[in-house]
Amino acid sequence: MKCPACATENPEGSRFCMSCAAPLAAQVPQAPPPPVAPPPPPIIPPHLRHRQPHEDLVGLMALAFFLIAVSVAVAMNPNLVADLQAWTHQVSSRGTVFVRPPEGILASAAWFFGVIGALEFVAAGFRWALRWTPLRVAGRVLAGVGDLVFSALLFLYSAKTIAGTFLLAILAGTVGVLLLLYLTVGLYWASVRGLPRPEAARPPARQ
Repeated sequence: MKCPACATENPEGSRFCMSCAAPLAAQVPQAPPPPVAPPPPPIIPPHLRHRQPHEDLVGLMALAFFLIAVSVAVAMNPNLVADLQAWTHQVSSRGTVFVRPPEGILASAAWFFGVIGALEFVAAGFRWALRWTPLRVAGRVLAGVGDLVFSALLFLYSAKTIAGTFLLAILAGTVGVLLLLYLTVGLYWASVRGLPRPEAARPPARQ
């Protein structure tokens, strides 16, 4: 303990300085520092807060379906690359995109969208098994229906059963109907989720 007057070191607990007899003030022990509050939890964006499980598996499944559809389309028309080159040359030479593609391209496109449409139902079942929201499952089902309709229209257009303008008209109408169905399912699902849950019936109080 150091004397504040003469700076002489004194034994601990001394009341007066042994050199100058000055009174020594008792040293008050310092209070421990207040505990540091833990940092707040990180803020998770809303689009990541409700992330569905196994989204990586669903993405890989979509890539696998796309590769399967491409392989089927190429297998049904081995001359697909040559047909695409010929069609591109016709488009560039005529200066318009409204050129009827070769039959091989139409057949390959019909097979491609047909396979994609069928696999969309598999994807919908997979998402239902993973307990995804019914709205997203319904979106996959409606997408599969649209792909199958487009595939059927391409087959008819390839066989020259329908004209190109009729194909576009039917396709636009189909897309409009599917969008309305998707919006209807979405509004219904939002209204169902917004309804309050019924409380459990309480037994009557005894008097």
